[in-house]
Amino acid sequence: MKPTFRLTIPCLLAAAACGPATSDVTESTSTTTTAKADPVAETPSEPTLRRGEGHSPDVLDTGIDLSHLRVQGGGAGDAFPSGQPVAGPTAGPTPAGPTVPAGPTGTLALATGEDTKVFGELLEGDTASHVFQLQNSGEHPVVIQRVKPSCGCTAAEIELLGDAGQKSIYQLGDEIPPGTKFELAAELKTAGRRGKMRTNIAIYSNDVGSPFKLQLEADVKPVLVVEPTLLDFQRITSSDVKEGTIKVSTTELDPFMLTLDESRVTEPLTVELKAIDPDAEGKSKSWEVHAKLGPNIPEGIRRYPLRLITDLPQDSPVHDHAHDHDHGEGEDEADHPVSYRELTANIQAQVTGLVIATPNFISLGLVRPGMPVERSVKIESLDEAFALPSAPATRLTSLTGGQFAMADSFTIDVKPLEEGKMLEVTVKLEGLPDDFEGSFGGMVQIDVGHPTKESLNIRFSGVSKKGIPPTSQNNQKGADG
Repeated sequence: MKPTFRLTIPCLLAAAACGPATSDVTESTSTTTTAKADPVAETPSEPTLRRGEGHSPDVLDTGIDLSHLRVQGGGAGDAFPSGQPVAGPTAGPTPAGPTVPAGPTGTLALATGEDTKVFGELLEGDTASHVFQLQNSGEHPVVIQRVKPSCGCTAAEIELLGDAGQKSIYQLGDEIPPGTKFELAAELKTAGRRGKMRTNIAIYSNDVGSPFKLQLEADVKPVLVVEPTLLDFQRITSSDVKEGTIKVSTTELDPFMLTLDESRVTEPLTVELKAIDPDAEGKSKSWEVHAKLGPNIPEGIRRYPLRLITDLPQDSPVHDHAHDHDHGEGEDEADHPVSYRELTANIQAQVTGLVIATPNFISLGLVRPGMPVERSVKIESLDEAFALPSAPATRLTSLTGGQFAMADSFTIDVKPLEEGKMLEVTVKLEGLPDDFEGSFGGMVQIDVGHPTKESLNIRFSGVSKKGIPPTSQNNQKGADG
């Protein structure tokens, strides 16, 4: 019997063809071994490798005709003697991983110290600094492309150290020779921060482990306390007058002066500052900010931010004592302009008129031509000295106050709910013309006759579209809101 070569034949032809060609080779060679042949030819001989003609790759000389085999897939240039390509491995997407720099890689390491500097407790507004000692500990140059702090509260700068201790500013992209030491000076700014604070500095380089990360940590303690930070008068009318007090104090700092940025205070808000138990200079560790809002307050959500300025320096530098020599002695203070600690407090109110509508907008929703819809609003007087009319005049106008073209498709009903204090106004859409499609809207004007507001304007809108399914009676008559 002739020898049968199953998996080994395609593998010897091309190692990449083993997978998809297995079943086809097995079936074809099995068929070949069942054929009768000369007994002399049944003597097996060792397969030999020979170079194919032309540009054929190395092939296995087995004495078996493989020209009828078909292997799915294939790579260019790898072919059977018949010219059919041999299948190769399918190239898949390269798994994501760290980018390995091309060429020789440097080795970035700490020269001394740790990769994390813990400052401990800092006062809010302090600026803490630390110098990390680094070096190129490898056999190839280190090239730093970027130094990226994790937030704007951190600054970093690199300086190279010479053999004699001299320093030079490092330019990103330059080579740092093997054995060279350098420093990264980092600052942590705590202005506006409170509680646990942690920030990272990432150094991107040709080190295979890039980025190299350093870390700064601190526990920031507030030095000035504002209570409350939001003075909320909640819902009031435009004629109301509301007053409240905000306290500003410190337990960590010396007595201070407090001033108000008057440019941010607008009528009808007035603000006064009062020092509690001031010293001879008028300074105190506790202040009261007294705010008065009203009358004649504009309607809407009103917000008034207060900017409060102390005479306490903002930047209190906290250096790493091991590197105090790095900061020049007798530096000119003019090189470091002094800024002062500031505080922000907010005053807020939801201001309504003395006559209000609830809701103050009517949505008629999606309707089809000819479809009736009703929506209701309540009109309420918040002025104890004023009574609403029981049958005020009403009208429909365009959004700009002109004539509303579809007024004939609407009716307006008014019903007293509480004499002189509350009315219910129902807007009824009797049905739009059969040929109308598109959006529509306008204003419902109600003449309430109040001295501060002669009429209320309530906006309404809807969309008409043919072919929408009928809605329930409840949906058609439900009150909006």
